[in-house]
Amino acid sequence: MDMQATSAKHASFPGHGCRGSLGFSGTLGSSGTLAGLATTCAVVLWGSVTAAASAAANSVADCHPVGLHAAAPTTGVVATGASATGASAAETPSSRSVLESSPAESGPTVVAQPATQDLSGEQVRQSIQRGVRFLLQERTGDGYWRENPTYKGGMPGLVVLALLNAGVDPNAPEMREPLRRLSTERPETTYASSLIIMALAEADPIRFRPQIRQHAEYLIATQSPDGGFGYGNNNSGWSDSSNSQFAILGLHEAQLAGIEIEKSVWEKAQKYWERVFDQRGGSFSYRPGVNTRSGSMTCAGICSAILVEENLLQGAAAVNGNNVTCCQTAPANPLVDGGLKWLGTNFSVKRNPTIPVNDGHSTVLFYYLYSLERTGRITGRRFIGVHDWYRAGTTELLERQNVDGRWLGSGGFGGEGDPLVTTSMALLFLSKGLRPILVGKYQHGDGQTWNPHPQGVHLLTRFVENAWGRKLNWQTIEAAQAKADDLMEAPVLHITGDRRLKLSFEQIANLKKYVDNGGFLFIEAQNGFGCPSAKLFDQDVRELLSVLYPDAKLEVLKPDHIVWNSHFSIKPDPDFTLLGIQSCCRTSVIYCAGPVSGFWELNKPKQRDYAETIQKKIEYSVQLGTNILAFATGNELKDKLDRPKLENEERLVGTMIGRRILVPKLRHRSGFDDAPMALANLLRRVSQDRGVQFSSQAEFVDADLASLQDYPVVFVHGRGRFSLNEPEREALRIHLERGGFIFGDSICGDQAFADSFREAMQSIIPDAGWEKLPKTDPLLTNRFGGYAIDRVQMRLPPTNRGQATGFAAADPQLEGLRVGDRYRVIFSPFDISCALESGTSSSCYGYSVDDAAKLAANILLYALQP
Repeated sequence: MDMQATSAKHASFPGHGCRGSLGFSGTLGSSGTLAGLATTCAVVLWGSVTAAASAAANSVADCHPVGLHAAAPTTGVVATGASATGASAAETPSSRSVLESSPAESGPTVVAQPATQDLSGEQVRQSIQRGVRFLLQERTGDGYWRENPTYKGGMPGLVVLALLNAGVDPNAPEMREPLRRLSTERPETTYASSLIIMALAEADPIRFRPQIRQHAEYLIATQSPDGGFGYGNNNSGWSDSSNSQFAILGLHEAQLAGIEIEKSVWEKAQKYWERVFDQRGGSFSYRPGVNTRSGSMTCAGICSAILVEENLLQGAAAVNGNNVTCCQTAPANPLVDGGLKWLGTNFSVKRNPTIPVNDGHSTVLFYYLYSLERTGRITGRRFIGVHDWYRAGTTELLERQNVDGRWLGSGGFGGEGDPLVTTSMALLFLSKGLRPILVGKYQHGDGQTWNPHPQGVHLLTRFVENAWGRKLNWQTIEAAQAKADDLMEAPVLHITGDRRLKLSFEQIANLKKYVDNGGFLFIEAQNGFGCPSAKLFDQDVRELLSVLYPDAKLEVLKPDHIVWNSHFSIKPDPDFTLLGIQSCCRTSVIYCAGPVSGFWELNKPKQRDYAETIQKKIEYSVQLGTNILAFATGNELKDKLDRPKLENEERLVGTMIGRRILVPKLRHRSGFDDAPMALANLLRRVSQDRGVQFSSQAEFVDADLASLQDYPVVFVHGRGRFSLNEPEREALRIHLERGGFIFGDSICGDQAFADSFREAMQSIIPDAGWEKLPKTDPLLTNRFGGYAIDRVQMRLPPTNRGQATGFAAADPQLEGLRVGDRYRVIFSPFDISCALESGTSSSCYGYSVDDAAKLAANILLYALQP
């Protein structure tokens, strides 16, 4: 059979949700899926199951401190033709649909450079653990670290900062003495005071506020007249970009800790960075008037410019008396834009890029990588230019790490001959960049219309960090370049704008894949508070949602919806009306009608003198944003490299040639496909992790003997009342007596489905009684090639309607019916499907994603036993 021809024939755009599909067919480039391909492959006969199960079972076995990828190429847009709504090409630009875009509007094709190896979060975590062990082993007899007498407190400050960011508990015994000693260090130099501020703020900004204040006041007192910072004492006439960036970092953390920093400090600092910026080239120098340019100093300039701008309260939302005005034009920042462009052009992770190329500072790699991580994170960029900076830098660092956990530099500038310095900076790069992505900002269209409040998501993420007690990142995702895998890096995609929402067919196809695989859309219209009318944006959003969810309606979320209590307990506010789409397992889209991101942008330190009504509105806005993110993610976030990827379609074609086990869903009358991606995601994972070749292609079967005879295992899920007629009961009875197996779960823990499914299965096997599987049951061990499972994380129904619940440890909740000495039906009355399809939701009562996958894998591997 010609498999390539088959894949082209069957390429289509499958519908999302419970029923229906988009009216698109034919090839959509790399965005199409291989619908129907599984039917062209051989079905495993029942006699082949034993070998597959056996195989599964066998598979288990400058001057610096302390002296101190894989995105696929983009293909542009669909160039011509009518939109999905039937609009003609002759329509004027003002009437263009959300489904249209011309090639000129999408810009040139850009290909991102792949990282040199396929990284995993576990690899990075192991590398971090080795680095942490090395630093802890390097403590001196008094529990501290060796000092550089020129920068007293600087080396320990850097090491403590790295350890805390790498996950060491500040209350751990090995951190008590270092933090005590750091808190007694007197301010003497810029580097040391800045690092001490950052370390103490990371440990406990409230407890150490007096010491943070002391070091911040020292930095302010030593600021040079030109706005920069030098080494500190006796260097009042000297300024350089390295000292200056550390001072800005320290003062910014002090401000976040509640220390008042006068506006004049930031204004003077802004002038300094403007002086060292090369407007023609876009890079930054080490000192004013110095011609040498470097990546490390350009990163310093970018980050400092952003932090200065933030602390000067420059944004697109402003307060005037009792009024808030949103959607103002945010001040342009050529220092950031120019610096990022220079970094993209001169990008490297093997050396500090410099002009001239052979400058001695090119060997200062670790200091540069630490600065590069900060730049990517603060700007919210996954790509700098076309480069996946975190994956590329991590690959380089993992290759350079010594067996004992240390990293060694080339010596010379920056103290990079000292492994305490280089190891600390490597850990800061790896640990900070690995933090989970909470939300992605969707960059669409031209100019800045996609980003009316540039600081909003950044400041909301900072608020959520404090609310959840967890370090998080956010990210900008460029629609013109992003594939579905890129979108999957963010569990929540924030889409907003104050103009038309114009997307290409390819971009819509990628969004379709994203939502089909559990992605969540948080859409925001810019209505009211001085914003222009969002009527056209709203029109385009509704058209887009009708394509993504053809069978679902956008409706106002009622006061008893769980989103109002998913973290904070709040009530609906008419200024920020929320609408949602209920798609199968959960509310999959939340659409806010007001410019809530403008109020996030106002949630900054020092903004404590607003009128009480304004303060309350700001507080409400960040609580609302936090609730939406808590609801969308279930507070279950993965480190950056652990986010799920969609299966590569070319690889799928290659691996599906041959004999693969098909597990169909049973058709019935109670939502038999209400979580359409759940089974496919499970089968893909079991195939990858446990070596059993399941087909992940959708397959359905009716409850009749002719259909059931080809399938040893049948999957059943749903919600509402499950019912079978007498011929269907008889067919399933014979199927089970012949050795067939039924695996069922109740979507979102639906009680009506659970009760009726138990009743129906009991009527088919009247001589058996439902048994709760004990923790010692072989199915819950690794006996059949699966996982040893004795405790799981579960979300159970709340006692009060609208009350949010979190996960708690519990025993697995599985039930079974036996025929002879084997289970022939295994059922979970709590949700597995929605966890496998879309990640867990606050409104779904069942297992965490990982535990759902492990339980389901064990059930399938058990079912395949002879």
